[in-house]
This record gives sequence, structure tokens and C-alpha cells, in this order.
Amino acid sequence: MDRQTSHHPRPEDLTEADSIIQLFPLDPAQQRSLNQEGQQLVQSVNGGGPLDTFSGIFLNNVRIALIEAIPFVGPVFLGYSIFYTGEVLQAFALSANPPLPPLILGAVTFVFPHALIEFAGYAVAVTAGVMLIWAGIKRRLRTEIRVYAQEVLIAGAILLVAAATETAEIVSSQTLLPLVLWVPIAIGIVVIWAWLHKVHARQGQVAPASPL
Repeated sequence: MDRQTSHHPRPEDLTEADSIIQLFPLDPAQQRSLNQEGQQLVQSVNGGGPLDTFSGIFLNNVRIALIEAIPFVGPVFLGYSIFYTGEVLQAFALSANPPLPPLILGAVTFVFPHALIEFAGYAVAVTAGVMLIWAGIKRRLRTEIRVYAQEVLIAGAILLVAAATETAEIVSSQTLLPLVLWVPIAIGIVVIWAWLHKVHARQGQVAPASPL
């Protein structure tokens, strides 16, 4: 898969992967290539006005989530995305003047609320694909497919909020608005996860015993 079109480098995709990436140091040529590639992709999303920024972020994130929602493919793509994002983040950090520790650069991104929202959206997408596989094994695919469709739509809605939040953060980068946004966003994420848990619990109780 071509890196130029496979995944927009989102530092918030990182968990512990950044420390793993550091086990694979970049040579100078690879560092320059990844830094240039990452800068081009960031500019392609954030290079216009607020509306262009919002649409660029949202469409990019939805494209990623739709791939991650594909059974079997999703977890593999998520792993690749995290690894590649770690490489780009390492290139960003080492190209800074003065150079920064990649772990610090990755940690700073989690100060902004859109990072957690995007992570939640991607998690819902991957979980939807995994649960569809499990439903096929348990022979209740017909029931789960409706839940799967709902979860994909929910992932899209979460990423819509994430794109709006990130756009607001970019526009109001000189204010405290990004930090204030944590309050309603945290409440919303808790409500969504509680709803998903309830849906799966109910689905498990009423799933038909007969196969398709």
C-alpha cells in the first residue's frame, strides 16, 4: 500500500507504539523522506480555511475508519497505521530545531481533546469488524449485521465531532477553548460507550440460536 495515500499521520493514533518505533532508528535519508511526506499530508488537510480544514480532516478520518471496520483487514490496518504514524512522528521530532524526544511530542498531542475522540472513533470501527467475525463464528451474523451498521455510523458521527473539535482547536489555538472542550466531549464518550455495551449485552441475550 502506498504510504502517500494509505494513512494521514495522526500523532494521536499512538499508544505504546512510539516507544517500539524507537527500536527502529531512522537513517538520515528515511528521516527526510518521512518528514517531507508527513508535512505534505498535514498541509493537504490543514492548508485551507476552516471549512476546508474540517472537510479534509473528516474525510480522511472516515476513510481510515471504514478500512478499519472491515473484518480481518481492520486490525491489521490499525497496526500498520500506528507503526507508520510512529515513524512520521519520530521524523518530525528529530527534524525539529532543536530535536525533540518522540515520546514527548506524542504525549503533548493528547492534551487536545480531539485526540481522544478520534481514538474512540477508530476503536468503535475496529470493534465493529471484530464483533462481526465473532458473530459469524457464533452463527448469529444476521442479528449482528444490524449492530455492525449502527456501529459504523456511530464511528462516523464520533469522527464528525472529532473533525469539528480539531478545527475549532486550530482556529482558536491562542485561547483556552481546546481545554474547555474536554468537559462535554468526555461526557459524550462515556454515554456512547455505555450505549454500545448495552446494545451488545441485549444482542447477546436475544440472539437467535439457529444459523443463517
